[in-house]
Amino acid sequence: MNELLSKQGKSITDLARILLNAAPGERLPAMQQIATEQDVSVGTVQAAMQYLQTEQVVEIENRGRLGGFVQQLDYLRLWSLAYRRTMTAMLPMPYSRRLEGLAASLRETFDASSFDLALRFMRGSTARIQRLHAQQCDWVVTSRYAAEASWARGFDVEIVFALGAGTYTIGHVLVLNGSSTLQGGMRIGIDTHSADHAYMVRQLSRGVPVNFVEIDYSAGLDLLLSGEIDVVIWTERDLPVLPDHIHVQPIAGDLFDSDQIERLGEAVIISLPGVVAVKHILQNTLDAGRLREIQREVLEGRRRPTY
Repeated sequence: MNELLSKQGKSITDLARILLNAAPGERLPAMQQIATEQDVSVGTVQAAMQYLQTEQVVEIENRGRLGGFVQQLDYLRLWSLAYRRTMTAMLPMPYSRRLEGLAASLRETFDASSFDLALRFMRGSTARIQRLHAQQCDWVVTSRYAAEASWARGFDVEIVFALGAGTYTIGHVLVLNGSSTLQGGMRIGIDTHSADHAYMVRQLSRGVPVNFVEIDYSAGLDLLLSGEIDVVIWTERDLPVLPDHIHVQPIAGDLFDSDQIERLGEAVIISLPGVVAVKHILQNTLDAGRLREIQREVLEGRRRPTY
């Protein structure tokens, strides 16, 4: 009896993985084919499919000789049955209000779906993408710029969801200690783990013989105020009240083309290419408009960020 239950349980798991990769309207493989691949009887596969339909995890329409066609799928429940583990996402450190709002919007959306999602936070898009390739998480949040730049660095990723303009970091400024302009010999903080930060620092310092100092970008302002660096890039909205000797310089728009600014300012979710299950979960759970609304409420102080 236990062996029978074990076989059916494995068949349910295997069927759930097949269905996670399916879309409404698609034809399913024949029961005999699935049974052969699973090395179980057709009856075991049929019992597993009946269980999934009884639990309303999937709705299948049988069309006689044409076979079974998927009508509806509950991707969140299918994930739980297929993998029996928590889905894990890797996000940037929430050092700014905008990134806090982004984390809060994702947290609230999945909590509302009663889905078991773990949010992890890590400095630097490169480090997050490395964790993705090491299969230590299921998906990663970066800017569109960082996602596209990762392809040039040999990382194969796929953008599976885009949140729209202004959802990542925007409104950058130069913050300088003791000077109102960037000058030769200054120590400027650069976080080479962050594709966005490293790109902006190098663009802004072109033609100026500055000294690069490796930093954690989220600690950049503290390092500036303590005198360890002379210049840092920050976001204007997140600046605290600063001493008089600290100067804030708007970044000249002609240093970046408009397309680059848009790519730096849009949050996207990436996964490993071909992992259709993750794409289906995200595309059928997330609503970009709702995510932006929650993020905006956090930015405006109308919602307390919890993540």
